[in-house]
Amino acid sequence: MSDEELLRNTIESLIHGSQSAESTGEQRESPGAETRVPHWRVAGATEVPPSTGDFGVPQAALRDRLTGLYGPSAWTQLIASETARIERYQRPAVAIQLELGQIGTGADPRSESTPEALIVELAAAIVTSTRRTDGYTFLAPKRIQGILIETSAEGAVACIHRIRDRFFSVVRGPVTLRAGHHRVNAGAGVQAALGKAEEQLYRREASSPGTEGSIREKLTELKALRDDGLIDDAEYDAKRNEVLRRL
Repeated sequence: MSDEELLRNTIESLIHGSQSAESTGEQRESPGAETRVPHWRVAGATEVPPSTGDFGVPQAALRDRLTGLYGPSAWTQLIASETARIERYQRPAVAIQLELGQIGTGADPRSESTPEALIVELAAAIVTSTRRTDGYTFLAPKRIQGILIETSAEGAVACIHRIRDRFFSVVRGPVTLRAGHHRVNAGAGVQAALGKAEEQLYRREASSPGTEGSIREKLTELKALRDDGLIDDAEYDAKRNEVLRRL
């Protein structure tokens, strides 16, 4: 077993071991492979998981107390281990950024429309739409960033749409969600890809519930597919013209 694999396994054992000790409430299965959602990560939940200090590691170092996603320490170690693994094995990965935009009165009557409650809803949508091997962390006040392991740019786009669908199936009203993604390139690392995804995040127009996204977003996604070699120039031009004809 390589040093990177040992580090990743150690992080996972600490996180999931601590999670098992804490999650005494009901859990639900995601439609994905093995993801389990502790009761304090279910959409709409506001309960903060207790700090147990299992293995001598403070809970705050493992999980964010609001969302249940990776805490700063575990996230930093995950980025380091995945960057090394991507460079060594040339495995595909995509960095993504998700950020809540406009939040108006009545956005989520069950959660009183607070940014904190909406972030919890977004975290729950992410957990139930992605795999256990993927990792996410919360960046205050309204953003979550992550890395999708063994995923192409096309797969990342599909994942983002699943997250949106789940989020807006629960949250209704004047709230928007922006998203950006970028393939992790060997030699550049995960952090560089997260930066590129952030740039894309602010180039895109926020999508509203019940829409398929802006024209700019569709063109950006097509360009990403072409840049990643998933479609050729001829297919890119044809799809681009099809999108522009809808204007």
